[in-house]
This record gives sequence, C-alpha cells and structure tokens, in this order.
Amino acid sequence: MKKIFQMVLTIFCLFVFGRIYTYADELLSPSSESSSNFSTEIQNTEEEIESLALAGNGTESNPYQVSNVSDLQTALAKPITSGNALYIQLVSDIVYRGNDKNKNINKNTVLDGAGHYILYNDTSYDQSLFETSADNLNITFKNIKYGNTTYPNNSYWGMLFTINSRINFVVENIDWNIKNGSQPFWGDSNPSNTLTFKGRNNFKSAGDKKGGEFVEGFSTINFSDDSKTTVYNDSTDSDAVFWCSKQQINIGKNATLDITTSKETLIQDGGDAQINVQEKGRFSCKFFYGSYYKDSGAKLINSLIGGSITLNFSKDAVGIFRTEKDSFSGKNPTINATSPDYILFESSATNKSILSGITPKFIRKDSDSYNYPIDYLTASGQNHFVSNVVGSQNVSASNIQKGYSVIYARASRIAGLDAESKVAKDLSIIEAQVKQDTMNQLNSRKTSYKLATQKLYSGNDITQDTSQNSIDKATSANGVIDSPIVNGSNDSMYVFKNLLAQTYYLYSKIDEGRSSASGYTFASSWIEQVVQVQPLLLVTIPDQIEFNSIQSGEFGKSDNLNNYVVINHGNVPANVDFKAITTNPGCSPDVSLVDKFGDESGKLVLNLTAENIASAKSETWGPLVEGKQMLSNPMKLDPFWEQSNQASLYVNGKHSVTMSSGPKVVNYSIKVEVLQAST
Repeated sequence: MKKIFQMVLTIFCLFVFGRIYTYADELLSPSSESSSNFSTEIQNTEEEIESLALAGNGTESNPYQVSNVSDLQTALAKPITSGNALYIQLVSDIVYRGNDKNKNINKNTVLDGAGHYILYNDTSYDQSLFETSADNLNITFKNIKYGNTTYPNNSYWGMLFTINSRINFVVENIDWNIKNGSQPFWGDSNPSNTLTFKGRNNFKSAGDKKGGEFVEGFSTINFSDDSKTTVYNDSTDSDAVFWCSKQQINIGKNATLDITTSKETLIQDGGDAQINVQEKGRFSCKFFYGSYYKDSGAKLINSLIGGSITLNFSKDAVGIFRTEKDSFSGKNPTINATSPDYILFESSATNKSILSGITPKFIRKDSDSYNYPIDYLTASGQNHFVSNVVGSQNVSASNIQKGYSVIYARASRIAGLDAESKVAKDLSIIEAQVKQDTMNQLNSRKTSYKLATQKLYSGNDITQDTSQNSIDKATSANGVIDSPIVNGSNDSMYVFKNLLAQTYYLYSKIDEGRSSASGYTFASSWIEQVVQVQPLLLVTIPDQIEFNSIQSGEFGKSDNLNNYVVINHGNVPANVDFKAITTNPGCSPDVSLVDKFGDESGKLVLNLTAENIASAKSETWGPLVEGKQMLSNPMKLDPFWEQSNQASLYVNGKHSVTMSSGPKVVNYSIKVEVLQAST
C-alpha cells in the first residue's frame, strides 16, 4: 500500500530595505620633405638663385612668398599700412651667411616658415641673422626649423638680435637643433621686452663653441596656455638657462615647460626672480653633468645683485626640480602653493641629501579641504615630515633625515563612499565603492577596505591621528572580518559576500601615486560608513513526502521514495520545529495515528526526522498524534553559505494495517515552525 503524507508550512519572513597645429598641405609638400633630405646640396642660396618678383601682397591671407635670401630681403623692406603687420611665408628652405645684409625688421612682422628650414652657412658665429632696433613691435616667427646635419650651427645672437628696442617677440612651433652658436634668444635686457611661446617648441643647444643661455635679455617670458616647450642646453660659455634682471617666467594654464641642462644655474643675475605656474601647468628642470658644460653645481638662482627667487604654483600645477649633479644650493626659494598637485625636489643619487644647500619655504595659500603633507624619501622608503601644512613650513636637510627627495603634495581624498546592502534568496552582500576624486594627476591607485563588526576607533572624531592609526592597525581581533585591497584607478568596487544580518562598520582609504614622482604614494584618510544588513528568514520544506509501506511492522528512511531536503536560503541561522499534525479529507478511516500500539490492526505510529547533511546530527519529532502537544527539539540550519544549511527529511515508524481490503491512503497536514536561531 502507498501512503501519501502532506505538510503545510507557515513561514514568517522579514524584509527591511532598509581635444596640434597643422599647416595643411605645405607641411607635407615636396619642398618640405626634401628639406630633411640632404643627399644633394640645397640650391637656394642668394648666389645661385636669382630673385623673381614676389608672389603675394604681404597680408595675412596672401603673404609674400619667399624662396631665397634675396626674396626675404625684398619682402622685409616692403611697406605696410599703419596698424597692420607684414606677412611673409617661406616656400623653400633658406640658407644664409653671416655677411648677408638687409635683414633688419622695422615693422610688425609675421614670418611663417611653413615647416621649412632657416639654415646658417658660416664659420663665424658673431653675425646676426635677423635684427631689430625699433620700439613697440610685435614680431612672430612660427613653423620654422633650425639646424640639420649639413648646417648644424647658427649665430650666437639667436633667432632675432634686439638692440635698444622694446618688442613683443612671439615664437610658435619652432624646432631648434644647433651645435655651435646655439643660443636661441638674445635681447638687450630692456625691461619691456617680452618673449612668448605658443604651440609646440623644441630647443636643443649642444656644442663646444659660442654657446650661451636659452634666453638672455627678455625680462618677461610667457609660455602660453596649452603650449608645450622642451629645452635641452649643454653648451659652453654662459652659466645659466635664463639671464636677465628681475626675471619673470610665466607658464600658462595647461602649459608645459621641461628643461634639461648642464648649466650651473637656472636663473642668473635675476634680482627678484619669479616663476609662475598657472592652473594645470607644469614646470620641470633637471640638472646634469654635461659633455660641453662641465660643472657640478645646481642652483635655482645666482644673483650678483642680491635678490630672491619665488616659485608660485596654482591649482593642479606641478613643479619638478631634479639634479644628477650636486645637491641644490644658492638662494633659498620661497614657494607659494595654491592647491598644486605636487612640488618635488629630488636627487638621482639616493645617498645624497637633496637639501644640503637650500632650505625651501613652503607657504600654503589655499583654503581647500585637502591635506597637503610634506613627505620625503630615504634609502628605507617614504616618510612623513608634516601631515598637513597649515600656514608656512621651512624644510631643511635635517628635517628630512638628509633624504634624497622631498615633496609637497596634495594628499589623496575620497569624495565619498557608497555602501549598499542587498539581501535575497541565497544573497547577503554589501557593495562598496569609493566615489572617484580626479583632482590628482594619478599614476596608480589602490583602494583599501576594512569591514568590521564593531567600531575600530574610540571617540567621535575619525580624522584624529589616533583614530586613523587605530583603524590602520585593526585586525580580526578587533572585529575585522575582511580587509581587501582593490588595484586600479577606474574601478574601486568590492563586494562583501555571505554576511550575517547585523550592523557593520565599513572603512575605506585610497593610496595614489603621482606621474613623474615615482617612489611616492599618498594615502587619504580612512572614512567610515555604517551599514545595516537586514535579516532574511527563508527556509524551503517539501510540501509532501511519499513512501512505500509494507503490510505491517517498521519502516524508515529507505522506504521514502525520494530525497527530501529542508534548505535554509536566508542570512540568519534558522530553527525548524514540528508543531502539529492534522488529518486531511480523503485519509482512510481505517488508519489512525497512535503514539504506541500492541497487536491491534489499523494503527500507525508516525515520526518525522530531520538529519543535517553536513553534521549527520538528527532530530526526530514524534510519535505524531493529532491534537496532542509534544515536546521536541528544533533542527538548527546555518545560513545559506554554510554546508550545514540543509537537512534530509523523511518519515519513519511502524504500523499494523490489514491489507486484506486493499491499500489504505493516508493524508496528513503538518505545521512546522521556522524561527531565527541565535548565532
């Protein structure tokens, strides 16, 4: 006879939700391409080409077309309408000699090289190429190349020799590669002279005769917004990169000036010199021991008339001062910092004290909410000097243990921390992600988390050093259950899985590197988020159990037709307990439930057993008698991620049922109670 056993389960579940200059086709014209191929001698000197009538009318839209020195001399002598400028464009490379005359510029002039070369064919470096002695002129040279393998030298007086003049000289997209006579810019030190760089410019001066500074005699030097200029100077004679009284060097917004030099000094005879780096600008200077200029010194300024040097850095600006020679010496710099990214002084030799000859003074000018620490490197690694500069701070060699590198930098900061708990069937998680903060020019990022079942610091102020140190040191002994590190700048998410329902304390910080500041990382402060994971009580139990019956006697687990399993899908431990049994309609009246029997017919002693699959521990409820209260022990099932979250369920017992009248069908409903168990 087959008997049917049906159970009805009432379960209570609680959910609380809780963007390059292009000159069009001229740059790719045959004349431009041939300018870089000197397998045959250039045939456009003034002795070899007879000047023809100039094409163009000297306006911006129709400039004079120049193909040789004679054309150039003719064009420079052309008159212009008052208030306008003379526009000249090269249509081939130009080769000149030092004794070429009539190169005076006496009007506002724009000379566009259109990607061609202006080359110097002379052994004397004391003759000027172009010169001016006029006042209040605007002169622009752009898209010009200087120096190649055939003609590698130039005039010592540079691109434009200024004599008793006041000019604004603009250079744009210049490629300068000169060995001897290699100084690109010479002015007469008039305080009104201005030199402005636009576009992309590259200057290399490397030779053993008639070298000089990069710029001499221009008191104001501007590197325009978004420009990029590189300077390499390893030349003889002069001792500095810049030489002028009361020098002011301005690096515009998002502009870059990178200097590599063997000179002893960055600015000579500067008086009160200034370097101003605007928002997102970058200034870098590296001193190295040269092949032509050989000196071991490295100074930011060497003024013969006293004076000082002030470095001003605006929001997100970068300043880098490196030396492969001796440590920095000379005047102490004053550094005004208004929310820069970082300012770095560094020696290439880790056994040298970078500040042995200077004591920089950092003055913080901003009032933003970031910390600006001063850190330094020694052979043992990164160290803190000041956690956050407030006001001003002098830094000496002794302050940084004679470290080879020191940096003033904006510390990392987390803009916020998103943390959300999610609970569902077989799911109990916290999704954590720091809100990205893109203020810093990142090189790398590590995001650290700690999830704990208790607060990891005492008091109410997490920003205090004692609180931060306490979180840093906290381990599992302090309630930490997970402490992952996520690498990468873009994705900082981490999912904490399989969490018991309770209150959690989530902590996070980020450690970031900086471009061009290898060896450093800058950690944010730990921040905290309290997260509640709500309980979910969810146990599934089969709604009926089928088993085979014999005529009489005992039956057990092997007689059950299938493997019936009780499963805890919730995030809390659950107690499963029998409460009551009732007879359903259709149950054979010839069978009755009893708690015991002798030899009488038609009786059924029925038990319900739950056996934990992981531990094999079992609980048996019964005998089950309708309307009778009984004492029983619950079966405990652990949360869903544990192996002990399941139990086999089966009926067993014995019966004395007469089979002479055919199989008897039994049908019962079982009420089972599921409650949250203690952990």
